[in-house]
This record gives sequence, C-alpha cells and structure tokens, in this order.
Amino acid sequence: VSGELYIGGEGLARGYLRRPDRTAESFIPDPYAERLGSRLYRSGDVVKRLLDGRIDFIGRGDNQVKVRGHRIELGEIEKSIEEHPEVGRAVVIVREGRPGEKRLVAYYTTEEEGEPTATQLREYLETKVPEYMIPAAFVRMKDLPLTMTGKVDRRRLAEADEIEAGRQQEYVEPRSENERILAEVWAEVFGAEPVGIRDNYFALGGDSIRSIQMTAKAKARGISFTIEELFAHPTIEELAKVAKQLERGEEAGRGRRAFSLLSETDRERIPEGIEDAYPLTRLQAGMVFHSEYMPETAVYHDIISYHIQGEMNEEALRAVLAEMVSRHSILRTSFDLTGYSEPMQLVHTLAELPLEVRDLTAFNEAAQEEELMIEVEEEKVREFDWKRAPLMRMKLYLRSRDRYQLVVSFHHAILDGWGLATFMTELYQRYWARTGQRQETPLQELKASYGDYVALEREALKSEECRRYWEEKLIGSSLVKIPRWPRGDQGPKLRKVGRKAITFPPEITEGLNRFAASVGAPLKSVMLAAHLRVLSLIGGQEDVITGMVWHGRLEGGDGDRVLGLFLNTVPVRLRLMGGTWKALVLETFDAEREMLPYRRYPMAEMQQSMGGQPLFETSFDFLHPHVYKGLSGFKQDMSLLAKEEVTETNFTLAVHFLQDPLSSELGLILDYDDNELCAEQIEALMGYYTGTLAAMVGDPSGRYELYSLLSQSERHQLLNEWNDLEPEHRDLQVIHALFERQARRAPDALAVTFLDEQMSYAELNERANRLANHLVSLGVGPETLVGVCVERSLEMVVALMGILKAGGAYVALDPVYPKERLSTILADASPAVLLTEQRLLDRLPQVEAALVCLDTDWGDINQQGQENPLAEVAGNNLAYLLYTSGSTGKPKGVAIEHHSAAMLIEWASQLFAPEQLGRVLASTSICFDLSVFELFVPLSAGGTVVLVENALALSKAEPPGEVTLINTVPSAIAELLRAEAVTASVRTINLAGEPLHKSLVEQIYSQNTVEQVINLYG
Repeated sequence: VSGELYIGGEGLARGYLRRPDRTAESFIPDPYAERLGSRLYRSGDVVKRLLDGRIDFIGRGDNQVKVRGHRIELGEIEKSIEEHPEVGRAVVIVREGRPGEKRLVAYYTTEEEGEPTATQLREYLETKVPEYMIPAAFVRMKDLPLTMTGKVDRRRLAEADEIEAGRQQEYVEPRSENERILAEVWAEVFGAEPVGIRDNYFALGGDSIRSIQMTAKAKARGISFTIEELFAHPTIEELAKVAKQLERGEEAGRGRRAFSLLSETDRERIPEGIEDAYPLTRLQAGMVFHSEYMPETAVYHDIISYHIQGEMNEEALRAVLAEMVSRHSILRTSFDLTGYSEPMQLVHTLAELPLEVRDLTAFNEAAQEEELMIEVEEEKVREFDWKRAPLMRMKLYLRSRDRYQLVVSFHHAILDGWGLATFMTELYQRYWARTGQRQETPLQELKASYGDYVALEREALKSEECRRYWEEKLIGSSLVKIPRWPRGDQGPKLRKVGRKAITFPPEITEGLNRFAASVGAPLKSVMLAAHLRVLSLIGGQEDVITGMVWHGRLEGGDGDRVLGLFLNTVPVRLRLMGGTWKALVLETFDAEREMLPYRRYPMAEMQQSMGGQPLFETSFDFLHPHVYKGLSGFKQDMSLLAKEEVTETNFTLAVHFLQDPLSSELGLILDYDDNELCAEQIEALMGYYTGTLAAMVGDPSGRYELYSLLSQSERHQLLNEWNDLEPEHRDLQVIHALFERQARRAPDALAVTFLDEQMSYAELNERANRLANHLVSLGVGPETLVGVCVERSLEMVVALMGILKAGGAYVALDPVYPKERLSTILADASPAVLLTEQRLLDRLPQVEAALVCLDTDWGDINQQGQENPLAEVAGNNLAYLLYTSGSTGKPKGVAIEHHSAAMLIEWASQLFAPEQLGRVLASTSICFDLSVFELFVPLSAGGTVVLVENALALSKAEPPGEVTLINTVPSAIAELLRAEAVTASVRTINLAGEPLHKSLVEQIYSQNTVEQVINLYG
C-alpha cells in the first residue's frame, strides 16, 4: 500500500522562513506524539514500506518535483513564464527521456504569432529564476488542451513533447533564405519552434498527410518540392538543396477543367444540374462491384456512431450540413454505372444530406441501447441508391436534454479515414461557431476536387514506368497464407467480419515514439516492420508480402482538406533475412520511399497483370487523424462519450494501427474473416503484435530473428502440456525402450538394410545388447558420453542402439569430417569411451578415452550376454550430443535428453500411418538431428530403416524401388527429381534443414505417386 511520507521527531524544522502560509500548509499537528505541540512535515513524496523496512519512493503527490537534485515548484516556473507580456498561459511538466534522465518542458501560448521565440523566453527566464529551474525545452502551442472542467489536460501534452524528444541534433539556425522559409513552415505545421535545419522531419512527428501541408505552405511562400523529395531529404538542410524557387506568378495548381476526363460522346449525355463528371477510380469501382455482388454482407458500408454529451441544436446542425454539402463536391456526387462508356461519378450542383431525427428520451438507458442496436443493424442492410447524391446519410437520436447519438452512414467509395476525420472536424467547428461556442474561422474555398485525383490515377495507368516497376516488384512473390487453426464450427456460413481491438500500454507507445525518432523514420514504418515480422513468423516465409493502404492525396494547397477516397492498397515486399530491429525499420522505410512515385498505380491493375490471383490476404494501414486536433482547446460544453464503428473488409486479416490525435495513445484493431480465422487465433495474433512491439522497444539493437512470438502460456502449452505423456507411456520415455517394444512384438520383422545386408529386429536387439553389456563393463552408464565414429553400415545402427541401451549418450562423429574438426569435438566432449573401426584410427586424434573397435574387438564383445542390460535410464538422462557446424566460430554441442527424442518418435508414430513408415530412407549423417527421425522413428513403429550412403544413392537401396518415405533436405530432393530417381513406391516426403519453396512442392506433387509433402523446417 502506498501513501504520503510524513517526517517528524527531533531535528524537524520550525517551518518556512518568512512563509507562514507554506508553514501552515506543510507542518501539521502530530496525532501520534506524546509531547504536546509536536508536528509532522508533509513531504509530498508518495512512498511504500518494503518488507525489510526500507522505504521505496514512488513519486510526488503535489506539484513539487525533484530534477537533478533540486526540489522545484512547477507553479513558480509557470507563473514566471506567464509574467512575460506576450505569453497567455503556460504549463511546465517533467519528462523522462533516457531512463533516469528527467527534464523540464514548458508549453505556452502567445498573444502574437511567433513571439516570443523559445530563445527569447529562455533569456527572459534567466532574469527571473535560478538556472536549474529553466526548462530544457519550450513548445509554443496555439491552444493548450483542456479537460471538461476547463483545466489543462497534461496527459494530452504528450505528443507535443514527442516533437521535442525527436530532436536528434543541437539546434542549428537557418543560414539561407530558403532554410529560413522552410523552418517557418515546419514550425507552423508542427506547432513548435524553433526548428533547426538538422531536425529530422519524421523524428518531429512528420507523416504523409503533414507532407501535403508542408508542400502547400512552402509553395505559398515561393518554394516547391515533392513529397518524394521530402521523404528522401528529411532535414531542412538537405531539402533546401533540392527544393526549387518558384517564379513570381508561376502556376501552383493542376488546373483540370470540368468534364475534361470524359469522351465527347459521354459529355453529350450529361444531364442538366451536373457541374462536373469523371470516371470511378479502380478502387471505387471494385468496392461498388463487391457491394452489388454481395449485398447481404454490407461490405464497404461504414457506420460510425457517436455518443455525445452536449445540447443539440437541430436547426444549427441542418444549416451546417447544407454548408458542408455545398463546400465538398463528393457530398454532391452520385454514381451512374451503366449510362456511359464506363462507370461514371456525377457531381450535382445541388444535393441534400439526409438527416433523420428520432426522440428516445422516453426510453431508459438500457432500452435506448437496444433501440440503437436494432437501428444500426437495419441500417447495415439498407442499400444505397447509386444514382442519388450523396452516398451518405445521418441520423440523430435524442437521448436526454444534454445527450445525443449521431450516426453517420456512408459508402466507403466516397470517403476514407482521413476524409471522415476532416468531415467531422469541419462539421463541429462550424456547428460551434453557429451556436456561438467559438469564433468562426472562415474556410477558404476549395480549389481542388476529387476529380483531380482521378486524373492522377489515369496518368499512372498510362505510365509504362509504373507498370514495369510493379511487375518487377511482384515477380516471383508468393502469397503469405495465415495458417488456419482448427475450429468446432466447420460448416460454411455467411461471411462475417470479426473485430478485436486493444490499446497499448503507455510504456510501449512512448518507447515506439522514441524508437522512431532515434532512427529518423515515421512511426508508421515501425508498425509496418512489426507487421511484416509477425507475418514472416506465422507464415513461415522470409520473403514476405502484404498490402499497405496508402493515400495518394493531391500535393498542394487543398490536398489534406478535399474529401474523397484517396486510397490504394499497394504491395510491400521485403526479405527478412535477419538483423536488428533498427535495420528492419530502415529497410521497411526504404521500401516505402522507393514506391512513392508509383503509389497511385491501382492494385487491381497489378493483380490483373499477375494473372488475377490474390497478391496477399493481409492488409496494413496506419491512421493518425491529427486533423481532430482542431476540436481541442475550446471550452464548448461537449464531450465524446463513446464511438462505435461498423465496417467490413475484403481481406482475411486487416491490420489497423491507430494513434489517437488527442491522447497520443496507440492502438491496434484486427478485422478478420471469421469463416477463415477464429477468435482464439486472433487473440494469439494480438499477443504476437504486442510482444513484437515490446521487443522492439526493449532492445532496438537486438536481432529480430532471435525473438520468439510465443506467449508465456503458449510456451507452457508447447513445452509442458503437449509433452506431458500419459501414465502408461511414461516408461517409454527412453529411445531404446520404444525399439525393444517392437522387438518383442515382431522379432522376425526386417529392422534395417544396407546394400545387400539386412538385420531383423531380434538380431539388432541381440547385437546391441551384447555391445551394451560390454560398454557397461567399461563403466558406461547414465550421463556417460561415448564417441561413435564408424562408417555407414549395419554396425553403425548397432553402435548407436548399444550405447543407448548401456545408458550412455552418443557423441556423433562422421568419418568424413576433417581431422581438425574431429579433434575439436573430442576435446570439447571428452567422451569416456570411443567406438570406431580399425581402419579409421588414422583419421582420429590421440584421446584418453577407452577405445573400442567394432571390427577387431567384436570377438570380445560377442562373449557378452544377449539380454537387455540392467542400466536404469530415465527420460531426463542424456541420449546424444550433436555439434553445430561452427559457421559462426567454434562448434557447439547440443545435448538432447531421452524424453525429448521419445516425444518426437511418439508424435511421428501417431502422425504417420504404419504403411508410410514401412520403409524409411536413412540418408543423413548421424551428426544431424534429421538422422534421429530416419533411424529411431521406423525402429519404434515396426518399420524398416533403408540405410544408404546419401540421398542420391536411393537407386542403390535394397530391395530397389520399395522406399515409402524420404526424409531429407529440399536441395537433395531437387537433385533426385532432376535425376528422375524418386521411385514410384515413395508416398511421403518430409523436408527439413532448409527453407522450402512452393515451386519445389508443386514439382514433387507432379510425381503422381507422392501423396504427402510435409515441411519439418518449422
């Protein structure tokens, strides 16, 4: 339990010098003292007492803070700043950058634009307060965010602080006129100054929408640059070198004429009352097609419901809606799908946005919620009349005198996420102005229109460069398919979109912002990198492709204010070959920047050029609608109590990252096809994304390929629950016990063959027992390491089984290895006994181990008993020791216990039918774990091990043409296919050890006899 720390006893001060008010506030009577007049000091520190008696400091309970050893009253600094004649209000808070490094940050409003600057304010404070009370950073704001009670909302100051946190360089002031103009533009867009010429655009919080504002404001001041140039040169110093100086009077707009995208024949068909017309974009056409094709699913019918605290003036709202319809042409647009040479959108001179009003004040709260739910469900199946503008309608539900529900319903073909945010912001800004709650700010007439974007898409469609870029980018790509989890409701049902949403903890959000700023990339790129990593792991592919929702908004004055559907889903393809999280983010950002010039080429065209097959089943988008900041900072009596969305998606999984424009909270929404993915799988996916982001924040320089997606509960399930043997199987947790069971069941069955030699289960068991008893006589038992270096033969199998039966663990040594590697392994493992053959002694170094040569010592070995040894071997005893290749340095030994291998054997015995394991090809060196499957799985399941020198020697197997299962690496099976050496008897092929490509699997299946290909690579 935490509480405030009070200090009392001998030595307590009498009070504050000449501050009776502070003394009365902080020095209070001590209720626990025996002496009359004793007092306690209220420290303001929030603490908790630990079990050992120590006191743990948690934080401050008042507005007093401790920075760099000094106790500081924030109010004193705020008061000093507000005494400046040009400052309106000021707030000072403490921010922690690097762990343990606290600093003061001041936020202030000014009476005049640009005065005072941060430098002037810092100089002013030097005459007022001590040096340690001067803030490290100053952020000028148009308005301070307020709570409903009119107090400063300190929590919402976070994003402005991120701007300061993003400064990676010391402030460097502009040196040229172009740099000065750009610095002014950046300060205006970000709402903070001074901005130095080496401050990174993305570290300051820049994104693609803000880039439109940047280009527009710069162009108004006579400087021109493209979004591509801004993304490639993200500092003022770099950008000033490539930006162009506009000549006086140089044309800034595109200047598209009305009806200019229509043929002469189509123009003649335009009816009266239409002021412009242009074709549908490819995305619009696709959305309309899906809506017509699947009307029962309400696909692309978006419904947003706002529960709002505040009085409603219906007359004012209707007047504002009329103004909005007049201002935005998309709200006067209808679709004609059949009357022209192609589907057309017609902009009407006049239109009315329908607003229905229903009074629910007679219902109680629960009944209101039920009525609203019914109404929304009815609205979902209510179709739009394409020929009637606008493709939007609104309904107002009065819930009490000061509460109402506003439901906005529209077809996604006319509005994207940023457009909706712009629509709602303008709507309420105008509404407050009309109802006298704020001063009206005249909105400039929009010069651009959605038709200008249609023209840009048409240019992209004609561009051979665009077509060639995307074809080259997509060649050889393969669909990343999300594995489907098993589910109980197997039957087909009506397609429905499920939704799961979370908000990330503040420490993850703040860490991600710092991470993005430190690498100079947008937060969006960090999220996209995490998304690609999750896809790579769950899809089992290094070559990953997903669809990224990207806006193609107009560059220039009105680009961020025009309403419409400016989206295109473009492929993002990346090879995740390993590296640090930082490197992955930068690779992702580079991929985004590379595609910028080609972003308006429609996805439908790319898909068509790739044969019409889906390019991806996942989509990604990042939405930070900071236009909503236009609703903050005003003392209107209104608050958003709740917001609900009803949307549809055509992807199996749509991943939406969102950053709240007011609180800066970061969230994730997963929309999914619940016919394909189940709720439990989505829950796991949400954990994968959260874990990936936490790993990024925790160690940005860590290597992402070393991070496991599995949650703690999934790891427990995998390692404990799924490996928990049934009681009757616990005695079979050792490898040789599984073999001995089969030897008892079918002693005469064929156990192993090599060239023209063979051995039954009984013979193998007898020979292995004699060797085991010989090893026991040499002191071999549980946890004893025994080296085995023999050529591939029946004796090799006897040697391995004999070591296990003796209780020892074999150390695998391949005779073909260089003598130096064999020496390294033997020196590291220090086996007690070394099993080998006389002819191999020259290849082996001198060792202290007892030497057993299977060929020359077999006479002595054969004198041992043929019964099973009495060695007490448990599942947690060591079974074998394999060494890595040493590609990153010295070979490392990997120790495997019996129960781990036994679980693999039991799993394989259940997965594969007896006929599949009838004759298993054993072609892998015993130094690789693949050999454990090849040798011990068939010997534990009653099958036969067909031992060969290597996989390419399949044709030499005896008897030829009877192998049923091949267990090898993809490169080996590719060679067998080329040599046409895969015999007709092969039914199953397991592949491991290397990445498996789809094309190879298809080639294998083209062999008409192969029934199953299994990827054991993970």
